[in-house]
Amino acid sequence: MKEAACRTDLGPLTKKLLEQQQIIERLTAERDAARQMYCGRVSRDVRLNAFDIAKNHGWDCFKEDGK
Repeated sequence: MKEAACRTDLGPLTKKLLEQQQIIERLTAERDAARQMYCGRVSRDVRLNAFDIAKNHGWDCFKEDGK
C-alpha cells in the first residue's frame, strides 16, 4: 500500500524535475551566449579568434553539433 502512495507522489516531483531541467538548459544557453560574446570581444584585441579563446578557457560554448 505504501508503494502505491509513493507512485502517486512522483507526478508533482517529476514535473518539478522537468521544470528544473528546463531552467538549467536556459541558463546554460545564456551562459554560452555570454561566453561567445566575451570571446568575440576579446578576439578584437588579441590575435586569437573567438573559438581559440573559448578553447583556452576550457569552454564549450561553440558547440559544433548544436547541443
